[in-house]
Amino acid sequence: QKDALVSDFDGGDLDAVAKRYSPVPGGIGPLSNGFLFKNVAAAAWKRAQTTGGVDGTWDRTSGTIERTFHFKNYDAALDFVNEVNSMSRDLDHHANMTLKHECVDGVNVTLSFFTYEANEITEKDYIAAKMVNDIASKHG
Repeated sequence: QKDALVSDFDGGDLDAVAKRYSPVPGGIGPLSNGFLFKNVAAAAWKRAQTTGGVDGTWDRTSGTIERTFHFKNYDAALDFVNEVNSMSRDLDHHANMTLKHECVDGVNVTLSFFTYEANEITEKDYIAAKMVNDIASKHG
């Protein structure tokens, strides 16, 4: 049967027990678990390659990827923003930026990327985010 859920167990005592633990008719068994883990690992690997490894540092919020950086003063924040602007101009992909002065606590710079032409987050957003991470690592 094409595109049908198929059980590893077919009738008998195991079928009744498996129904308590799985929404799949007849449950899933060891073979299915192995394929499940393999597919999850493959999907995670593909996502890591697609997102350029920025998943751990950037948040997905409201259809964008976003990250806030903290700087000790306004000058340090502006140096960072100017370098991000230069990178964005070269890449032809600009972030939305917000600077928030925290008085004696420094300055927060929040960047978010979204590809308007595609109306979604694209590989170009992840490339830009990775480049911003590289710039941020130089600014400490």
